[in-house]
Amino acid sequence: GQRAPVEVGIVYSRPSGREARQGVVECRVDRRGRATIADLAGAAR
Repeated sequence: GQRAPVEVGIVYSRPSGREARQGVVECRVDRRGRATIADLAGAAR
């Protein structure tokens, strides 16, 4: 998949199928309709 720089912020997935930007976080919606973010986001928790 594609990687995007993730910092402090929240990402929302829109049914439109377009990328939603919140703060400095970039994310793209997959074909499944789920938002994919860098693995760092999962490790951040």
